[in-house]
Amino acid sequence: MTHDEAVKEKFKEEADKVLTYYKPIIPTGVKLNLDVKKHEERKKELADEIMGIHAPDINDDTKEEIVEWAKSELDKYMANAIKEQ
Repeated sequence: MTHDEAVKEKFKEEADKVLTYYKPIIPTGVKLNLDVKKHEERKKELADEIMGIHAPDINDDTKEEIVEWAKSELDKYMANAIKEQ
């Protein structure tokens, strides 16, 4: 693994910690109605927080790539939560 790959992997781990915080805990048996506006706000906050992670070795393109990954993971999480109801 190159230095850049290692740095990217470390940053992705930090982003994943932030992502975990943004995944809502949905109690069993609770009907989830996806509030699209709130979901989009949550994704924007998630992106802002990930972009704010101090990582001087990472360029903005790589950060953006990881932000897009995190946003898609949040989308998948919400879609699965709704589907499982």
